Amino acid sequence: MKFLKTLCPSIEDILVLILFVSMLLSNRMNGDEVSAHLFNNVYVIAAGYFLARLLIAVNQRHAHDAIVISVQLWTVFEALKGILQIVGIISSNNSLFACTGSFDNPGPYGGFLAVGFSISVFWLLEKGKALSWASVILCCVVLPSTQSRAALVAITVCGVIYLVTNTKARSYARKYWKLIVLLVIVVCMVVFAFKRQSASGRLFINRMNVRTMVDNGMRGVGMGHFSSAYGNSQMAYFKERIEFTDGIVVYDESDAERQVADAPNAPFNDFLRLGIEFGLWPMLLFVLLCGVSIRHLRMVGSPLLYGLVAMLVFMLFSYPLSEWQFLTVMIICMAYGAWGSCKDRVGMIRVGVPCVLSLLFVCMCVPKLGRLRECRKDEKRWESLRFLYEGKNYDNYEYCCSQLYDTQQYNCAFMYEYAYALYMNQKYEESRAIAQKGLKLSCNPLLYILMGDLDKAQDRIIPAEQEYENAFLIQPDRLYPLSKLAGLYHDIGDTVRFMNMVNCIREFKPRVESASTRQIRYEIDQMVWNSGTDQE
Repeated sequence: MKFLKTLCPSIEDILVLILFVSMLLSNRMNGDEVSAHLFNNVYVIAAGYFLARLLIAVNQRHAHDAIVISVQLWTVFEALKGILQIVGIISSNNSLFACTGSFDNPGPYGGFLAVGFSISVFWLLEKGKALSWASVILCCVVLPSTQSRAALVAITVCGVIYLVTNTKARSYARKYWKLIVLLVIVVCMVVFAFKRQSASGRLFINRMNVRTMVDNGMRGVGMGHFSSAYGNSQMAYFKERIEFTDGIVVYDESDAERQVADAPNAPFNDFLRLGIEFGLWPMLLFVLLCGVSIRHLRMVGSPLLYGLVAMLVFMLFSYPLSEWQFLTVMIICMAYGAWGSCKDRVGMIRVGVPCVLSLLFVCMCVPKLGRLRECRKDEKRWESLRFLYEGKNYDNYEYCCSQLYDTQQYNCAFMYEYAYALYMNQKYEESRAIAQKGLKLSCNPLLYILMGDLDKAQDRIIPAEQEYENAFLIQPDRLYPLSKLAGLYHDIGDTVRFMNMVNCIREFKPRVESASTRQIRYEIDQMVWNSGTDQE
């Protein structure tokens, strides 16, 4: 029996296989062509996990230190890059933020630094290496500039776990438990008070995430269709609270949820994203896999435990599974945790199972890598051609998009701009087909507005009105959909509904009063003035 046990794969290996099969079946039953293409990334992730398992199994003696040192070096590199961005030597990847590292947004960047910081600080407590000192100090310098509340929570949770699980730290925890509790309370208060409206928005998004799962019967909607499913659920939610009557928008002005509702392309909770796209069962399997990995990392006493915990906490507030940097670290941590449950194996037995599984998944994902590489190459080509769209050169932009459509039909931003270019070139039916496909990928209100413009251009007044209303229900703090409704009523000569909507726009309180909202009100006033309609 002991020999048979050594031949068996680790618990993580079994869970990864079951999770992969569950996600594959769910994606095929509930998804479509887009979901099938996006699932190619899951093949690559699974192959990466089993390759990491094989490499760790082959060289167990040096694997752990090599992993920890590599993660710390990566953290130092990211922190130094952030510092160079702050001082202006190099530019960030987002014009709105000074410091993003190798990421497109400071949120995930802060989360990655929190992961590296957690590993480094607990390795420092055990080993006291110079590299750990460098990583910890640099993270302390850069992390505040990211303003990532989720990163702060992740680090705090790791600290609490260390105090609870470490024998030496536990004695200090008992002695200073009041100070520790006070510190945790302060962190929680700071996290919610800092950007309070944003925190309320995240809570509302999580509520809508759960509602979206329930609305779809816990079965999943297919990979890549989170945003569309979320938008449908949020639209249905606000239809119960907002009413359109003869050009009058009836809503509760004190409704705080209307002010924080958004149209996210990311769920800001990757656990719930798995539940929405693949169903309840794969989500629970993933949670179980994470729990088993944490247990085994603790068994072997690795600081990778704290890196994985920090990442999982960050997943509750952000979207690290959409970033390859997080996926790489998570795969390595889980693969090393799998070694913790089978470290007693010797010789070829310890590498046999990882070798077979890695070979199997590599063979499956190699043909898919070519397609993924082609899509990425064409995405860069599209980004280099967007100046045509921004310059309103719609004829040439439409032609370029038609050449890239095969590989970019999974990109919601591309689909909107392609549909809009077709609309501006008066190719209404082609534009409608592209916009409808885009709505399966995204809940962007601009897609609903474009659908309304298409209906209006083809004299389909009632459908146009419904699409503009849907755009408002997706984000009921925006003036733009209401201005489109006012324009529709004006163009069809419905003076009563036009003036009702004009009054609604004048009295409407958006989330943020800006130059755009003032411009919309000015254009509406000009429309009223030009129409000669009496005003009070």
